[in-house]
Amino acid sequence: MATVSLRVPDRLKEKMDEHDEINWSALLRANIEEEIERLESRNIGHAVAVSERLSSGIDEEDVADENTADTIREWRNKRYGADSD
Repeated sequence: MATVSLRVPDRLKEKMDEHDEINWSALLRANIEEEIERLESRNIGHAVAVSERLSSGIDEEDVADENTADTIREWRNKRYGADSD
C-alpha cells in the first residue's frame, strides 16, 4: 500500500489527538474513495448525456441500411490504417 502524507494546522492535529478512538487514516481513505467514486460516476454521467445528445440528432431512416461496423472500420482505417497520411 502506498503512503500519502498531508499537512494539517497544529490546532487541528491537537484536536485529532484528543480523539484517539478514531482511525484517521481509515477515515481519510474512505473519504478519498468516496470522492473518487463521485468523480468517476460524474464522468460516466457526462458521457451518457453526451451520447444521448449526439444520438438524438441521428435520423434513423438515414442510417437504417448502414452497417455501423463497416463505418467504424472505415473511419479507423482513415485515422490509423493504410488510408492515413
